[in-house]
Amino acid sequence: MKRPTLLATIRSHHLYLECACGRGAEVSVLSAIGRIGHSANVGDVVDKARCAACGAKSVKGVRIVYKGASDTAMAGAAGKVDHDREDDGGVSDW
Repeated sequence: MKRPTLLATIRSHHLYLECACGRGAEVSVLSAIGRIGHSANVGDVVDKARCAACGAKSVKGVRIVYKGASDTAMAGAAGKVDHDREDDGGVSDW
């Protein structure tokens, strides 16, 4: 039996949740940890997720997505790096 992925082990990732209605939303793992705790796992997020479009609690798919710092890398390539910027952890639409 597979063990659920602990959120603490994927702090720099996002979860992409897809509802049965077809809408998808991206959730920052840091945001999820802030809402449901450091010891939570991906299954806990799925259990608590509710679709903002239809109101259902019917996640039909979940993907763990690593975004990295691609926006910072691209800004650096263009010579526009803001070293004082704080990362907000991404979208928390869930």
